[in-house]
Amino acid sequence: MQPRIRAHTESLTDNVFQHLAREICEGRYSPGEALELAEIAQELGISRMPVREAIRRLVPLGLVDVEASRWTRVAPVTPASTKAAAEFAAYLAGGVARVAIPKLAGTTLHTAASAELAALASAAEPRDLLLSSTRFVSALARAAENEHLLEAWNAARITLLFHVGHVVRTGPSHDIDMAPTISRLKRAFEAGDGAEVATHLQEFFLPAAFADCRPAVEEGAP
Repeated sequence: MQPRIRAHTESLTDNVFQHLAREICEGRYSPGEALELAEIAQELGISRMPVREAIRRLVPLGLVDVEASRWTRVAPVTPASTKAAAEFAAYLAGGVARVAIPKLAGTTLHTAASAELAALASAAEPRDLLLSSTRFVSALARAAENEHLLEAWNAARITLLFHVGHVVRTGPSHDIDMAPTISRLKRAFEAGDGAEVATHLQEFFLPAAFADCRPAVEEGAP
């Protein structure tokens, strides 16, 4: 059997970590669902050890709960976890903007960030708004030239996409009018004002951006 996950420049554990994070964030595994290490390893055609290590790394991001000798499962999504994920992302995105914006002028990374901001401005559905906004901040994080800040944002992004993403994907449909905030964000970005970009990113990510998104039930309770 050929393994589905291969190690290239990244380690095998890194690849398994990214794979599981993506599968959980996209809803293949639901909140509260058991994660069977043996089954995952067999599906991927690898040993259990990198799966175990990848799951261990997902715990502090709020994607997985582990209780020794009892369970390994996808973490529950609750109003509290959703709010915490949004707050974490909001303030970290603001820090990313303050560091990155002064370094962007005249670089190819400015072009990349501009393209992601244009995609955000054209997004209409809540899920698209969420994805586009995280891609814009990821572009800024790469421009910040600070590996610690980039690593912290990547962690916050995964947490946000799981907790807020689950609520956006499964909650009641509704309209979110973020156009005024995005318009202010674009003007601040074009002016190269990192402090203002930070302010408007925080406005976007803070729970007000997804105020009407609430889980119908608190999933995954013991």
